[in-house]
Amino acid sequence: MTWTLEHTIAWDGNNSTNHDALVYLFDTYMPARGFTTAAHPDASAFKRKFQKTYTNTLAPGNVTMYWWVNWSNTTPTAFTVYEDGVFTATPGDLCTSTTNGLGAGFNTATYAFYAADWKFWVSDQIPNSSLVTRGKKVIWYDPGNTAIGAVHNGAWTAGNHNPTTNVFPFIASSYSMRFYNAPFLSGTTSVSYYVIPSFTWGGSFNSGMNDTLYQNFAMNYTTAASSIQSQTCYGFHINSSDALLHYPGSSLTTTDMTYSTGTSEEGVLCEVNGRWYIRTNSSMNRISFMFDMGTSEPDLT
Repeated sequence: MTWTLEHTIAWDGNNSTNHDALVYLFDTYMPARGFTTAAHPDASAFKRKFQKTYTNTLAPGNVTMYWWVNWSNTTPTAFTVYEDGVFTATPGDLCTSTTNGLGAGFNTATYAFYAADWKFWVSDQIPNSSLVTRGKKVIWYDPGNTAIGAVHNGAWTAGNHNPTTNVFPFIASSYSMRFYNAPFLSGTTSVSYYVIPSFTWGGSFNSGMNDTLYQNFAMNYTTAASSIQSQTCYGFHINSSDALLHYPGSSLTTTDMTYSTGTSEEGVLCEVNGRWYIRTNSSMNRISFMFDMGTSEPDLT
């Protein structure tokens, strides 16, 4: 199963292209993939709010997660997604909380992908999943899962911080996937924690592992980013063969196993057994997502 190109927004040398791309991402691309998006309450052209409802695998019922995004102006060089953590009368009516945020810069001339087009891809296996690239850089990824383990899903009251587990999409930053609030004492903390792959080896186990591509793997909540071995609780599954996770095996060091190294400034395009993959980290000694682009080399200009 592979990703195929759905839409391109060509870079024309002006940062207004980035604004056009982000408008398309939140107004067209994400609503077609299970997210509910809308204008920001202050009606800014460069802000949006969005939410998604999941089946809660840790308790009966559903859980809804809320975010808002700000790219500051109509010629942006970055954007930040925030947990929409506080409301006045109904969830989503405020969108001002900046307690928990995850940002990404994408248009500094020093970046290798500076002049690349924005490309929006579709999976032929999980149509609700999303993948956005510039060059070999993955700007945005969401696995399209419909179920998630919400460790916290308490009553949310006006004026108080949302106690519900909140999991961010993969966003082009210095991290891979982060989560907030769960699985610790309270859902109201501003402390950020990580989501990591469920497989883990260390010490003598690690020394015997081969270089491996995993598919249909779980993502678990962890207490820190110090090592993928610090996992604590199940989060959700990435159930697809076009979004893989590369484990470099016995070549890993403790530093390499830090999951905050799952992405780098520029990704890399790899050919493996006649198939082409975008790898989110250019260092082949680091754990990384790999996205199957098919048997023909994709145009990533």
